[in-house]
Amino acid sequence: MTGLPDLTADPRALHVCKRPVPVPVAFALADGVCETLEGPVHYQKGDALLTGVQGERYPVRRDLFMAAYVPVPPAAMGQDGLYLKAPQSRSPSVWTRRLRCRWAGRTIRCRDAQATGCCGTQTEAIA
Repeated sequence: MTGLPDLTADPRALHVCKRPVPVPVAFALADGVCETLEGPVHYQKGDALLTGVQGERYPVRRDLFMAAYVPVPPAAMGQDGLYLKAPQSRSPSVWTRRLRCRWAGRTIRCRDAQATGCCGTQTEAIA
């Protein structure tokens, strides 16, 4: 990644990693169409249908899903149930600063202090 500031020496920076969140998954019994936040997406029999934390649904091709997710017991691979993103070989952690969205007044985390916040406005670094 180029263009991002080096935050390793910034005393206000935090070293963070994504918390694993179990995702409910059902495997499609027949071909169909899933209404996602981005619009309708076609899926095939056997594809994984994931449900996000806010109830949004999205399909993932079965081969891609099997390579990227692991089941949470008691579920077994290929069965409906809860799944987690598979651990990656490289460190999933990043350096970040705490930011406050000027419009919403919410604190968010982002890799770049010039990032766009939750409401589409510019954010500002906070101490």
